Amino acid sequence: MLSLLLCLSAALQLERKNGSARSAVFHATTSDITTKRARGSVSELSRLIDLAGLRGTVEAAFALQLRGGSAELESQVELAESWMRQGDFDAAVSQFREALEVARVETAGEEQSTVLDSILYNLGVALEEQAERAGLAPPEEAIAAYREAAQHGFSNAVFNLATALSKVDTDEALEEALSWYGMICQYDPSNDKGWIGVGTLCKRSGRASTAAWAFSNAAKASPERHEIWLQIGDLFAKGVAKYPWEAKTGGGGGGASEAGEDDGAPDLLRARAATLHALALAPGNGVVEHMLAQYDAAILEADGQGVLADAPCGDDEARWWDEHKASAPEATEDVLSALRGAASTSPSRANPQYVADQFDAFADTFDAKLQQDLQYKVPELAKGTLMTLRPEQAFKRVLDLGCGTGLNGPLYSDDADVLVGIDLSPKIVEKARDRGYTKLLVGDLDALLPLGGLGGGDSLGDDTFDLILSTDTHVYFGDLGPAFKQIAARMDPEASSLAVVTLELLPEEEATAADVANGWRLTSTGRYTHTAAHVEAAAAAAGLAIEHRNLDYSPRLEKEVPVKGQLAVLRLAA
Repeated sequence: MLSLLLCLSAALQLERKNGSARSAVFHATTSDITTKRARGSVSELSRLIDLAGLRGTVEAAFALQLRGGSAELESQVELAESWMRQGDFDAAVSQFREALEVARVETAGEEQSTVLDSILYNLGVALEEQAERAGLAPPEEAIAAYREAAQHGFSNAVFNLATALSKVDTDEALEEALSWYGMICQYDPSNDKGWIGVGTLCKRSGRASTAAWAFSNAAKASPERHEIWLQIGDLFAKGVAKYPWEAKTGGGGGGASEAGEDDGAPDLLRARAATLHALALAPGNGVVEHMLAQYDAAILEADGQGVLADAPCGDDEARWWDEHKASAPEATEDVLSALRGAASTSPSRANPQYVADQFDAFADTFDAKLQQDLQYKVPELAKGTLMTLRPEQAFKRVLDLGCGTGLNGPLYSDDADVLVGIDLSPKIVEKARDRGYTKLLVGDLDALLPLGGLGGGDSLGDDTFDLILSTDTHVYFGDLGPAFKQIAARMDPEASSLAVVTLELLPEEEATAADVANGWRLTSTGRYTHTAAHVEAAAAAAGLAIEHRNLDYSPRLEKEVPVKGQLAVLRLAA
């Protein structure tokens, strides 16, 4: 131990001279290092160096000791863990692999070794971190390491294995992940993470009833977690063939139902009751408030169409709500009476986190779903309108609000010197990076659009633009007044600037008195529709004039039916 400390001291002195810890330590390899030392001294030295703030040289010191001839497993593991603490996962992976080889030799013939399993587990963690930084799914080597440790009963590896498998996009991996999550639930029914894992994967694979049952068990295990109740509400809203209180067996422990189980009819009243309980657990939570307002809108829509299902509550269900310390759904007429009689409680815009979560979840399939399934053509329609109105104008500074995966980008990048995209969803923005944008920002429009930012890489500063695009972005805003004022402030008054805004149309003949008063309505989709009058009023209040309007077009399909849309081209008023 003394020789090692002397070596480190010499290394630090050289470091002070030339500023290079690495060269100092490698120089010290000529020193006489004693490799026969008291057990545990490496750990002690590591702690001393951490406390002294000398972490920059400890890895080289350990490496030096290993170069001196020590093949002690403890040293190798300490070195690997030290690399992990520094965030050098390439070095950590390499060192854990070496340690694993030594451990296999030292533990040969043993049925189980905690040391071996710990190395396997940490190797898996380092490999996952390495892959995540490269934007890749967990590698097979990490999964194999977790699996071997999990098969030995190493508990931490079981959960990591299930989670890693759930990120692999194959049916086989999903089923294995389910079995491991099920094992967690079987051995520890109070483990909410296990039940959430079962629920999430069953929901993803179309097993809605089993998912609801699993989330019900998660809620028992962690009654304070509002996000579990949001999942239960979402499953009720989409429809389950069997309610949690009707399921006697299934879910974790290998009893999950087969993929493709039949879903039931949407149950909006129970979805509302579950979401009300989520709100009671998380008062003021914007995501929960938006979901509740969305279900309220859906209930009124369904009632108007004569398709609202009643929700009689039997004894088994009453016990289920009572066990979860939640209130059962109110009688249908009571809910309708309250919703009809109350002033609108819809938020004036969608909660930013709600929107980000929605788009993050669909980032990988967004373009295919939008363009193929929903026949989305808004970027092309907006571009065509601009070419008709201003055929000679080349827009040099373009701002794309809610840029999504960047479908607008290729339509403007050839002419634009500056093409900036903003979106709430980090995963969506990553998809836009190769589509011609000169800058991409992740954030909320209400935070990024107001003038006076610092102007750095993560803001707009006081920049103005000659074209601003909002293609189906402000469908997540109810009141357009503040939004249009932000847009107007970013338009260059000396460049004949335009703004193109596409929205969903709320026809006058379909508007209620409350809709007319507001000028907008939150719908069951979680998006807003707007009256033509509201667009006119919001534009005028922001100092904008409508240069062109199209009230007779559809941006996409919704349940195979064309959505009523409106397109407005705005300019600064004279």
